[in-house]
Amino acid sequence: MADDSFLWELSVDVPTPARVYNYSIGGKDHFSADREAALSAASQYPEVIDVSRENRLFLYRAVRLFARDQGISQFLDLGSGLPGSPNVHEVAHEFNPVSRVSYVDRDPMVLAHGRALLVPDDRVAVVEGDVMRPEVLLDDLVSSGRIDLSQPVGMLLLSVPQFVAQDRRLSRALEHYWDAVAPGSYLAVSQLAALSQAEVHRLNEFVSQRFRIGWRARLPEEINAYLGKWVPVEPGLGDVDAWRPDPTQPPITDIDERGQRFLGASRRQKRIFEYGGVLYKPE
Repeated sequence: MADDSFLWELSVDVPTPARVYNYSIGGKDHFSADREAALSAASQYPEVIDVSRENRLFLYRAVRLFARDQGISQFLDLGSGLPGSPNVHEVAHEFNPVSRVSYVDRDPMVLAHGRALLVPDDRVAVVEGDVMRPEVLLDDLVSSGRIDLSQPVGMLLLSVPQFVAQDRRLSRALEHYWDAVAPGSYLAVSQLAALSQAEVHRLNEFVSQRFRIGWRARLPEEINAYLGKWVPVEPGLGDVDAWRPDPTQPPITDIDERGQRFLGASRRQKRIFEYGGVLYKPE
């Protein structure tokens, strides 16, 4: 998320990206420092609240594609963050009730909250693991019976790559996932991006001043490069808000009144956005 980026401080006085994101999507697992950090970011980038919420709505559409349209029944939410509606297992079970979902993260706070908040269900697990070390993670999941690599897997890597500063590390991880999973597997990916190098630099400087984390926003072409062999499905890669938009899909939870004043800002100006889409490994 150095690249010890999935290990956030546990202090309630220090904002963490997981809790800031949770606030932006209407979650309840955040503290005053996280809310203030989110609102401070929105004062500089008013569209950022919309962008977080668009990313969560994209999650629903991606998981629905996996479960309903492709019949996938095993899911990995890689770098899952704090629970927030809609959760992956809620969407997966709506369209494929036998689905098994593993939430993977290294953040101790995320692991503790996830295990405390998720309803006991043998179809759902919160797993400690480093998503940038897929060789270890997948071995552990196979040995525990959480995943069968001979069958297609639906994977999500949403708003995670910006917390990995090294392109090569991302490329190696995504190549390993490609090699390990069965043909017919799918990957939903997104990361914060901008269309100019100047804006990317400005965003990186802004984040580095507020969080002591590894971080790198990127240009779209830099993101395309680390995706390797993964093949985009229609309509391809771009702003995830435009990936198969569905105005009838369930809304996400309302944000509080202070955050609501920023809703809709992305329609007026959008300097940053979540770039990504859904990709697959052909049969």
